[in-house]
Amino acid sequence: MGKTAVLKSLLPLLDQSGESPCVCKIDCLQSKDAVTFQKMKYPCVTGLSGDICPDHFLVSNLPELWQWTDAMQRNLLVIETAGLCHRCSPATKHMLAGCVVDCTVSCKAPGQLGPMLTQADFVVLTKVDMISQAEMEIICWQIGQINPQAKIFPVDALAGYGIDLLAQWLLTQPRHMDFTEDTLSPSATLSNSTKERGHLGMKHVLLYWSHICVLHRQEKMFLAKLTEKLRARGIELEVRYFGLGYPQHMFEYLAQPNAELPDIIVSADLEVFEDSRIYNKIRHSLYNVEEWVPLRNIPSLEQVCRAPELLPVASIPLTYFTHTPESCRTKRLTEQTSLAFGGINNSAVKTVVKYIWEAYGKQAAENILSSSLVTDMPIGAYQAVRQQQANTALCPSLYGLRADEKETFLYTPQEGAVLIPSYFCARKSLPEDVARYIANEILCQELCDFYVANGDLILYPACTTLHSKQETGLFACPSAKWLEALDPEEFLAMYTKHLPSAVNVF
Repeated sequence: MGKTAVLKSLLPLLDQSGESPCVCKIDCLQSKDAVTFQKMKYPCVTGLSGDICPDHFLVSNLPELWQWTDAMQRNLLVIETAGLCHRCSPATKHMLAGCVVDCTVSCKAPGQLGPMLTQADFVVLTKVDMISQAEMEIICWQIGQINPQAKIFPVDALAGYGIDLLAQWLLTQPRHMDFTEDTLSPSATLSNSTKERGHLGMKHVLLYWSHICVLHRQEKMFLAKLTEKLRARGIELEVRYFGLGYPQHMFEYLAQPNAELPDIIVSADLEVFEDSRIYNKIRHSLYNVEEWVPLRNIPSLEQVCRAPELLPVASIPLTYFTHTPESCRTKRLTEQTSLAFGGINNSAVKTVVKYIWEAYGKQAAENILSSSLVTDMPIGAYQAVRQQQANTALCPSLYGLRADEKETFLYTPQEGAVLIPSYFCARKSLPEDVARYIANEILCQELCDFYVANGDLILYPACTTLHSKQETGLFACPSAKWLEALDPEEFLAMYTKHLPSAVNVF
């Protein structure tokens, strides 16, 4: 990853600023890095974890390390740990936690790092000289989705580029000279046994969240505030995120035989509810939540209501972003030529295909897959129109609103806006009063108004005072009855035949 190279450039800068650093190196079986640091005149101690996780080893030896630092008469302890397990983090409340990401590994590397990234105060990107600016932006965006609070430092440790900015930032952070009252970061303390009995006497609630990816940073900020509010009421909310920027989609994870079931789900990943092989894992343990939160009486609500245990949250309306509005005005979805739409694994494409299958037949669904430009994500379809690769994109109205009405236009399909709904559900693993309370806290006016104002979403909770521009009387959405009768194996076989990149978990 380049951790040692970063420290070799960083330590002299800290030293020149009046600090007196020392180093602890934690590895598994062997390490020769101590020699490197000692040659630089910095005291260094090595810990070898053997057959246990290096982060577990570090946590169990922290008091000894603090005593050693004092014995060396040093005021700054820098710890480099292998962190090989990716599921643990030794971060404490008083220490600054950093994560080093090798940019050359993969653009998807941040999503594979788990708590060492989610709990990091800062992230160092190494080998930035070996990647393009576009790749750099993708990596930074992914980090922002996972940990929006972390400070990001791109560096070339061999050349020393960017290390000075890291050093300056570190030197401005609060100091802690006494660790006697220090504790592990909250998310690091939740073992499985803790979850069962509740952390520190609190009620533990596990929430799975896969919602609006383009607004995810703000979603995380909202949920962070909610977590603090719930903690004051004796509820320890743990949120696990899925989807874009994370290692798995929710349907991928829940399809696994050993998947841990949550207490609450908020999801626009519709395969969780539409693939019976997944949904049946939770279906019979769900509360009937349809009356927990008052809903608006609007035409689209009837289109997305499916079962008493699924509370409609919002719908993403798919509309046309097009160069040819006249063609859109006269042709059905199945008659469009040069059509682009996207979201292969995030339910957008699947919903379009399912609607066409129900409305026009299976062959029509196959035809639209084979004749259209199908992109990985909805924004890819929007970009295809902007770049003249397609005449029309069926994409979230959020993108369509960017039409200039001169060369590009927002237009509603003849069948109506295609709706991608999301749902709230709660398992009986929680007391009903707790689940109801959290439902109302999540589906509050603050979040609902935000979704409408910033995403042009159709929101169903009655608390919202805003309205999507797409709230007309005509909508396209697969019916609950048809979805119930759909054979998930038959659908997936057809879908993956035309889209080999689609995830098949069965």
